[in-house]
Amino acid sequence: MPQKDTQVKKITLIGICNGIAAQFTDEHGNLNVDVPIKIIETKQVNGLSVEEPDWVRVTARGNTAQKLAAVPKDSHVFIEGDARFDEVPNAQGIASFYIGVSAYRVVAVAAQETYINIVANGNLGRDPEMRYTPTGKSVTDFSIAVNDRREDDTTWMDVSCWDKLAEITNNHLNRGRSVLIDGRPSMNRWTAQDGQPRAKLQVTASTVEFLGGGQRTGNGGNAPAGNAPAPGSYAASSPSEGPADDMPW
Repeated sequence: MPQKDTQVKKITLIGICNGIAAQFTDEHGNLNVDVPIKIIETKQVNGLSVEEPDWVRVTARGNTAQKLAAVPKDSHVFIEGDARFDEVPNAQGIASFYIGVSAYRVVAVAAQETYINIVANGNLGRDPEMRYTPTGKSVTDFSIAVNDRREDDTTWMDVSCWDKLAEITNNHLNRGRSVLIDGRPSMNRWTAQDGQPRAKLQVTASTVEFLGGGQRTGNGGNAPAGNAPAPGSYAASSPSEGPADDMPW
């Protein structure tokens, strides 16, 4: 379990390398690279298997960059690193949004499928809200702020929990509570009323670990510590909404 003053936003993935989008050598002589990595999710839609691809923007420096640059295009690669929220403008200045990864481990692999997972420790920015899908499944949504003290930066993530995990998090979490989430990240993209593109980093949680802080009862009131669940890990199977298709920068 992370210590109270530790913030985590670790991503692991296996994806398909698209080749180097950009590279340069910094003032210290270290190679820096920017590589789009494709993640493909297979979903069942009306009984048919449908592939939904998305791009993750992976950057690396030094020896890690050299390893990433050596990965052949269209081959699979394992990446481990810190998560970012990346906004990349095109030649017309219109922004596209991607999950970004500052890689610290790169390994070429002989995989057949892709995979992405995030582990993040943060504090709830709002009280959870539970809703129900048309088929009756319960879903609880909340946001967490992950503070990176090394870079004086905060990454916001919207978190969705399903089924039993939805009920537990709705009943026992509140704004300000510290949690450790484990799940599948994706970009939730849309066009705002002003016509500008917008996006949020979305995580479909498979586990949520309560790390301490405020407690909450099922009706939204504050609960005495003795009536609230002790810090611990809670898990449930979580269907993924899947990323949208987009082209790399």
